[in-house]
Amino acid sequence: MVILGGGDGTLSKNVDHFLGSDTILAVLPLGTANSFARTLGIPLDLGGAIDMIANGEARRIDLASIDGDYFLNNAALGLAPMVAESVPKGLKRSLGRLGYLLWAGWSAASFTAFRLIVGDGRRTHRLWATEARIANGRFHGGIELIESANLESGEIVVQAVEGRSVMRLGWSYLASALKVPARHDTVREFRGPRMRIDTRPKMRVSIDGELGPETPFDVRVVPDAVWVAAPKAG
Repeated sequence: MVILGGGDGTLSKNVDHFLGSDTILAVLPLGTANSFARTLGIPLDLGGAIDMIANGEARRIDLASIDGDYFLNNAALGLAPMVAESVPKGLKRSLGRLGYLLWAGWSAASFTAFRLIVGDGRRTHRLWATEARIANGRFHGGIELIESANLESGEIVVQAVEGRSVMRLGWSYLASALKVPARHDTVREFRGPRMRIDTRPKMRVSIDGELGPETPFDVRVVPDAVWVAAPKAG
């Protein structure tokens, strides 16, 4: 077992070392949003996380890959990469998740919708979107947004906030955070083991909070890729 403390970006940067190994990855959630820890059900307080490592169980989970860049939880196109690239470090350090939300609200004023093209191997889907989430896990930005994603499903979920309204994107986040029944009406989902993603204009993807390649790119799932320390089932 290797115990790794940090946020989602730190975890994804280091997960390649565990791929194809019997070494168990154990997580201390020390990041801003800790989306992967939330997806796995790891307690967010240090004492609870340590207790889970000592008394939990090993689980085999999937990884996702964008052009060979492996990640644990989530990638995104749209407003999220803009925020990740431009958020002042002082704001992030002092206010944490609240700082991200405040900067996202500020950045939304200059953000415009884009054309999203998703090839699922059977057909090509084209739509206007304000955000696209490429999900291995359920949480994004610390909020449970992609409820249909599963770390052991053998599939990737691409969830698009459909339309051209930034207000609709804000409502999607709020509705998901509050578990409003109508939250599913703002999004459209595609799923499968491998997909091709493109945009107009070209955009950079944010991979677990860190900037990755430009579109177009291929995303695929790597089933049963790594062992992780997780809470006991039930």
